[in-house]
Amino acid sequence: MISSKASCALAFLSLLAVDAALSANNVQQLSDAAGPSLKDTTRFVQERLNAVEPLSYGLRRRDVASGKTSETKNSAFTSNVKVLVYKKPKIGTQCLFSYHDKETQDDEVIEDRDLGVLLNDIDQVSVTPVEAIDQDLHPSRKTTITTPVFRMDLHSADGGDNFLFFSSEDLANDIAKAITHAVELCVSGEQRTP
Repeated sequence: MISSKASCALAFLSLLAVDAALSANNVQQLSDAAGPSLKDTTRFVQERLNAVEPLSYGLRRRDVASGKTSETKNSAFTSNVKVLVYKKPKIGTQCLFSYHDKETQDDEVIEDRDLGVLLNDIDQVSVTPVEAIDQDLHPSRKTTITTPVFRMDLHSADGGDNFLFFSSEDLANDIAKAITHAVELCVSGEQRTP
């Protein structure tokens, strides 16, 4: 059985190979009375995410029991965001969300790769302050951050997660709402496809 990440990677590579062949005639213009079309929604997500500047922040952690502290300089940058909508025979509308993620800690690159997820597989989109996430993961320490940072989690039904980082909670929530709408349109497009 192929894992969801392997399946997504195969889908991503397949899409790169056939991207030029997919024309407007092959893409459904799905819309919903309660919101914008899939085309408009994915354009909004791409434009807004590709306009986000690299994010830099300091993270200070103090172990409550020992009193020891650690500090790190961190950065996160999402680029080359694309949402490709295509129809797959016998499956229906598929929506691939792909992007490049680069993260550093103390000037050391800890992540620098292309990632992707089928929006059809997303079952939850959430936005949470990084400070709260770190505190939940390590309740024995007190975490402070130099600037507000918010993490958007794109959670797949199979347990996989993709993360995007923002300095603005409002922007993160706007994009989360748009991605949630795109997920709804992708899924409903699958259901309407014979």
